[in-house]
Amino acid sequence: MDLIVKIKNVVEIQSMSIGDKILSGLMVALIGMGFTFLLLMSLWGAINLLSKFSGVSKKEKEEPAIKEVVKEDSKPKVDESLEIVAVISAAISAFTGENIETLKIKSIKKLPVKNSVWKKSRKKNWR
Repeated sequence: MDLIVKIKNVVEIQSMSIGDKILSGLMVALIGMGFTFLLLMSLWGAINLLSKFSGVSKKEKEEPAIKEVVKEDSKPKVDESLEIVAVISAAISAFTGENIETLKIKSIKKLPVKNSVWKKSRKKNWR
């Protein structure tokens, strides 16, 4: 502790040997790291206490999310294709301004596009 008292004064720092300067620097670093460690441990303890008092554990939080993912994977692909049809028909209705109920979509096919407008604009803007 004698070294820490000495580094308060600039004149005494200049008169200290290199070994004393290194030792005092290490002591200050250890005190800073120790204080930070204690502060982080107290925050960790406070968070654990709050989670125990709230009555919700980590396992209870994770289980519903896993069940939801399993439910989504078990859906048939028919629902997904109907959703895609609904999105495409809504986009056509918004683009044309017609009522969605008057549109009759017979089939949806992906067209092979070699040079789309999006691809051309990307090439033009990034070169």
